[in-house]
Amino acid sequence: MNTNLFGEEQGLPVKFPKLQKPKTNPMIRVYGEGPDATKCISCQHQFFRVFASKYSKCELWDVSSSPKTDHNSRYHACGKFQAKPTGNIWVVCVCQTCGYRLNPTLEKQEHHDNRMIGFGWKYIGVEDGVNIWQRPIQSCFACPPKPRTSKAKRR
Repeated sequence: MNTNLFGEEQGLPVKFPKLQKPKTNPMIRVYGEGPDATKCISCQHQFFRVFASKYSKCELWDVSSSPKTDHNSRYHACGKFQAKPTGNIWVVCVCQTCGYRLNPTLEKQEHHDNRMIGFGWKYIGVEDGVNIWQRPIQSCFACPPKPRTSKAKRR
């Protein structure tokens, strides 16, 4: 017990425990257990937001700039686990301004087909067992330069 300036006895101040991040995946309560020995880092829904630091997020959880929605990539996977695709694809970039087609490049496939369509990509076909995708770009080196507009100087 402590005494204050007036000689009255006071109890000790109550200490509240600090809130800690959950040790298990909160998505398991919602979607159930995922495959054994799989982590969220190998899931299609896992992504990172990069600002001054790198923040791990899950598309299935609330995504905001708050640290409350950070998702540990070492959590065990939940029931909505989707493995990231493996393999390569041919990417043909097509300019949306002038229609110029750049030479195809062989790239690693990062997203599933249905997500690529959502990003504006278009499936063309298969050549030598490798999928060919058309990717839209805003402008290319063949586009005419935009005229510069000069701003009037303030006096």
